[in-house]
Amino acid sequence: MTNKKLEILVVEDTIENMEVAQNYFNQKKDIAVDYATDYNQAIKKIKNKKYNGLITDLFMPEKKGAERDFFLLKDLFGKIYNKIYQDFEEEIAKGEGASDYKLNCCYELKDYIFSKKGNAPFGLLIAEKAEEIGIPYVIATSLFHHNHLAEPVNYYGHNCLKNFSVHEGCIVTGDKGENVKLKQEYWEEAYAKLNEKINARR
Repeated sequence: MTNKKLEILVVEDTIENMEVAQNYFNQKKDIAVDYATDYNQAIKKIKNKKYNGLITDLFMPEKKGAERDFFLLKDLFGKIYNKIYQDFEEEIAKGEGASDYKLNCCYELKDYIFSKKGNAPFGLLIAEKAEEIGIPYVIATSLFHHNHLAEPVNYYGHNCLKNFSVHEGCIVTGDKGENVKLKQEYWEEAYAKLNEKINARR
């Protein structure tokens, strides 16, 4: 009797990165992999199929080639901002030296995601949905790549999601201008991290 293949979802909006991921996972005969390139595709697939795990990018469009859903963007940004502002106010109330750095980053994040060119950290909402229905996940992104825009996103994830973890890849410590997702080793590391989470639930 053969073991059933693990079924996972990989969410990645950059085609070049996706192709490298596909090349890696095509070599894994014990895994069946589906792919999504934006938030809407990912949520639809998660709702329609019970995956063993998922690997998702952090910043992506809500739907490629469509008009932006500003209500969804407002909801996403509101979650991040409200958490950071609430904690900022609590620090002030306690007489602690509250830093406005994360708030300033939040305002820059708002300008970015509401601009025409800016993708949004929909990976957070995908992670929330995964936690809601009990799917282990890994967020695969380079926080260095997003610079200070990732600061409030990372803060929200670590403080509001139970199983939040970001995989940057051991090789991210190399050339900082390098797109580490163009290396199969990156996806190998991301999958190994996901597999640990899947096995921990068995």
